[in-house]
Amino acid sequence: MLKFTYAETGIHLERLTQSLEATIVQRVLLAVRAEKTLLLQSGTASFLLPDTLPELSRLLEIAIQSDEQICLYRGDADFVEICLHGIWLSSDVNSDEGVFLSDLTEAAECLIAHSWQAFVSQQSSLIR
Repeated sequence: MLKFTYAETGIHLERLTQSLEATIVQRVLLAVRAEKTLLLQSGTASFLLPDTLPELSRLLEIAIQSDEQICLYRGDADFVEICLHGIWLSSDVNSDEGVFLSDLTEAAECLIAHSWQAFVSQQSSLIR
């Protein structure tokens, strides 16, 4: 499962071995014990990757076979938008901050996580 954390500082992606259901149950229990509101909503999330990443051709193949769990769109001349279906968890219906969980095939998750890490590493080296 892929976990995207959307925060003021940006997007953080991690690949979890825990199931989607177990993660949601864990989040619900945490919210109940902390007496906090937790909203769960089925939906989509998207992020950009540069079109120069070599993994994108394989990701496109997976997307074609995934029955619309993954969609790729041309963002502009340099980027491809990756759109995933999953579950959005947040404390407020209008919040831009929260967690998005997407349960994909192992191959798709590994490829997306690897592509994301390559992009983040590339960005970090440009900032230095």
